[in-house]
Amino acid sequence: MNGSNKLWNEMMFAHGTIRMRWVPTLFLALVLHVLFASAAMAASRYVRAGATGSGSGADWTNAYTVLPTSLVRGDTYYIADGSYGGYNFNTPASGQQYIYIKKATPADHGTDVGWVDTYGDGQVLLRTTGKGALEFSTGYWQLLGNQGQGKSNLGFVITNGDFVGSDLIRLGGGVSNIVLDRIDASQQVFYGGEGNLNDIIYGASGGSNLTVSNSYLHDTNWYAAVMLIGWDGVLFENNFFENNYRKEILSCRECTNLTWRGNTHKNAAGTGYLVGQNPVNWYIYNNVFYNTDSRYTTTDCIFCNWYGHGMTAKNIYIYGNTFYNVLGAAAIGYDGASNVVAKNNVFYGGAPINWRGAIEHDYNWCYSASGSCSAVTSEANGQSGSAGAFVDIAGENFRLAIPTAAGASLPAPYNSDKLGVLRSGTNWDRGAYSFSGNATVPLQAPGNLRVQ
Repeated sequence: MNGSNKLWNEMMFAHGTIRMRWVPTLFLALVLHVLFASAAMAASRYVRAGATGSGSGADWTNAYTVLPTSLVRGDTYYIADGSYGGYNFNTPASGQQYIYIKKATPADHGTDVGWVDTYGDGQVLLRTTGKGALEFSTGYWQLLGNQGQGKSNLGFVITNGDFVGSDLIRLGGGVSNIVLDRIDASQQVFYGGEGNLNDIIYGASGGSNLTVSNSYLHDTNWYAAVMLIGWDGVLFENNFFENNYRKEILSCRECTNLTWRGNTHKNAAGTGYLVGQNPVNWYIYNNVFYNTDSRYTTTDCIFCNWYGHGMTAKNIYIYGNTFYNVLGAAAIGYDGASNVVAKNNVFYGGAPINWRGAIEHDYNWCYSASGSCSAVTSEANGQSGSAGAFVDIAGENFRLAIPTAAGASLPAPYNSDKLGVLRSGTNWDRGAYSFSGNATVPLQAPGNLRVQ
């Protein structure tokens, strides 16, 4: 009987007389077929320096010894600890299919065939001499370090080596959808050293949808940590920048829809920290900027466009950042400003803060032993702070030790601090961190639920 029903249903469908109640079932079946077919096509492949098997990449015994020159869209490539050369990610795009490059770890390494935990308890070094270590010539790539936090034990370590004049990570013209997560990238140049006179990340020919997160970008000389031209859709979050000498942390020309949030910056010099040429729709919030070395100073600004060059700035939002001991020109200012807003920021010590251009600023906080806070304290809701505002300056802990007066109430995502603590009402502290005594930690969904 069941077989007859099935045959009857197939016949009715063939003659266009199937009842509507069968359509959702049929549609769902087709969708599931496509999804499972796509999942079945994707594969995990394996790379291990020194592997002596067949080199097929099928498992850890038979792993590739280096990434192949051509990769497969949709696949994941796990890389074991070891030293590898540079790489040009140039596999042609195929729709919106990513290629995933992941550092293998004991907890996440794909197949267990041939796996030994010592293959994943260190780091992957991607290093070359004489040219950029990495280049993205096509779009839809995810380079995932898969381990580490802050400055420690990040999965991929990327460098050109010493004394090489070349950009480290190059983004080709028009590429899109590039994700870099948990990488340690540096030019290995320290203050004043003659060395790599180029940027860490360089994309000067336009592109879209770049994400850099949870990474350590450090030790540059003469050029910017990040240099972009003509990009739309840029996100830098939860990164640690350190020892960026001479040029900007970010130099972004004709960039739109840029978000810079939750980053920490130690010792930066140059024209300014974040400098844009005709920036539009920039969101700068919950960041910490601080100096511990008097040799790192700015010449023009903290955030600005290039003064005196007929530039504009539109829709720039600077909320809830913390600045400690900014040296040089501590200005936030834009020529041709339209809807540029700075609120709920904390300024402690260093050079006198000042505003340039048509900046809407209020609800900021400032403390200086020299009394150079008038640009903030003269605001309608500006607050004159006091010493001892931070938990441990010597230990570089810039969380609030005391609450501030309530800042301006702002919509999401500005209503959470750098740690995800919710701000509200009288507990709306200014700066990147909420005072711990005022903390309202958001509820988190349990992470171990599975659908059976």
